[in-house]
Amino acid sequence: MKKTLILISFVAFLASCKSVTKTLYGVKNPKIESIASTQKYLVKKGIDTTNTIIFKDLMSFAIASNTDLLAIPDAMFFNSNGEFVPYKESAESCNADVDSFLSDLKSINNKETNSSLTLNKLNSLLKHTNGKPLQINRDQEVYVFITWSKYAGRINKIKAFAWIDLIEKAKEENLKVKYYLVNCDLQESWEMTDEQIEGLTES
Repeated sequence: MKKTLILISFVAFLASCKSVTKTLYGVKNPKIESIASTQKYLVKKGIDTTNTIIFKDLMSFAIASNTDLLAIPDAMFFNSNGEFVPYKESAESCNADVDSFLSDLKSINNKETNSSLTLNKLNSLLKHTNGKPLQINRDQEVYVFITWSKYAGRINKIKAFAWIDLIEKAKEENLKVKYYLVNCDLQESWEMTDEQIEGLTES
């Protein structure tokens, strides 16, 4: 179990775009956070906290890590049937492609899907920051889950938070799209052991 958890590290953040550097974007080592501290961070950045969610527990976080769901920042798209629609060719592709994908959301229900991930499967790992499970409304045409973390630094602004503006523009064009901000910081509510914390936060 320890080996599995240690895989959940800052390295995942740079896996898709290795040219991005910690120094340039103010990226820090992960720290233990709380819902209050992450919400405060978003408010400071002028981000609406209504649709913020976290992983339910450490096990859910580990499952997400082992299924390549923890690239940060990143965006996951689901069509009206709850099917995952990948926007990049491979897990190693840079997430810069997401900008053009967001601009073309209206055609998402005609795009190829990946059956390895469904909206229900992802939903089972998450919970709203108000403590309630996510409400999945099939009337939506698109669901977008945007991953971010406090330790990602300024790259949140130029990636994750910028995507929100694109989604809002899509809404103005009458597209029924719902987005959630998935916080990927380590949460104190997970009640981790000292050994687990050390393995996850070490440089």
